[in-house]
Amino acid sequence: MKYSKLLTLFFIVMFYSANAQNSSDEIFMTNGETIAVKVLRVEPNTITYSYIGEDLENVVKKEAVHKITFKSGREQLFSQSTTRRQSISPDFEFPTMKSNEGAVLPFEFVFDGTEAPEEGFEAQEYYYHNLMRKPERNTITYQDVDVTLKRLREAGITKANDLRNYEMTEIAKIVGAGVLVTGKITVDYRSTTSSSSGSSTTKVDTKKKKK
Repeated sequence: MKYSKLLTLFFIVMFYSANAQNSSDEIFMTNGETIAVKVLRVEPNTITYSYIGEDLENVVKKEAVHKITFKSGREQLFSQSTTRRQSISPDFEFPTMKSNEGAVLPFEFVFDGTEAPEEGFEAQEYYYHNLMRKPERNTITYQDVDVTLKRLREAGITKANDLRNYEMTEIAKIVGAGVLVTGKITVDYRSTTSSSSGSSTTKVDTKKKKK
């Protein structure tokens, strides 16, 4: 699949730091969907939210939510998600952490409602090579994409969806980079030919107290 046109959208991206405030809260659903909202209430079994610019209250069951990232940067995970968490391979050796180095992670790629991991790896590589076309414009250095993939696979992470089972601080330790670039592409040809894409760069606080 050719990405030159599809991934042109990646050059209109929003970069943000973990210590900077986002414009909205984000709810990460267990089905892979992410919605930008204003979280109103988190109750024992439900979460109440409204879409940005709307007053209508919506309610979702907690069992359908993986986590919430609040605009302050705080994340809240829910108990049912912990049962799906993967364990890092016991033989994995954590690399030296480079807090000011970036790593481009595999992109989530959904084609006509179906996960397409290989296309996600191609998108990751394409995005990385575009960053490297004029490296002098980058404010940080980026880890070679092959090194990133090797470290993820050694830790037992073989596709983009596996990343949901880890905190970003854990992923940062696995790849040895304090700035992580993530993204998701959805393509739907079933009704109308359309595509949407997005990426984000997160600076991970690697100085937090270790468990």
